[in-house]
Amino acid sequence: MSCKCAKYEEDENRYYCDISGSSCMFMPPDSVRCATEYGEDISLINYCRNEYKKQNGCEIGKECSVEDFGEYMENDDFLSIFYWSCVGFAEVRFELMKYEDANVDIKEIKETIARNLVAWDTSKDKTQGLLPEVYVRDRYLYKQLTGEEYNFSEVCRKYHIEN
Repeated sequence: MSCKCAKYEEDENRYYCDISGSSCMFMPPDSVRCATEYGEDISLINYCRNEYKKQNGCEIGKECSVEDFGEYMENDDFLSIFYWSCVGFAEVRFELMKYEDANVDIKEIKETIARNLVAWDTSKDKTQGLLPEVYVRDRYLYKQLTGEEYNFSEVCRKYHIEN
C-alpha cells in the first residue's frame, strides 16, 4: 500500500504527512490503514486505481468522472466485483438513511412491502416493474416482519388493496 499524502524527506530519512503536517504513522505509508484508524474517508475509486495498478502494472481512469470509472470496472475480476459491491452497499445505506431520518413506523414498512408483492403478482408483464430478486427478497422480509408467509389474498384483505 502507499499514500499520496506521504512525502519522503531524504535529509531526515522519513515520510511526512501532508494532512497532519507531522511524521507518517505507518511504515511504509498506508492510506487505507491511516484512514481506517483515524476515521477519515477512503476514496473507493482511488483504492481501486491503486489495486489495479499493483495487479496489472498500469493505471486506469486517472482523470475521469465517477461514471466513466465505472466503465473500467465492467469485468468479472475480483476488483470489479469488490467495487460494485461497495457501490451497492453505499446505495442501500443511503436508502436506509431515509427511513432512519423520517421516523417511519414499522407498520408502514410492512404495508409497503406487501403492496410491492401485490404489485408484482398483479403485473401482466413480469419484465416490467419490480425485478424478480426484489420480489423474492420482499417475500422474505414480509415473513421476517410479520411472522406470516406472504399470501396474495390475505395481504389484499389485510391492507385493503383492490386486486
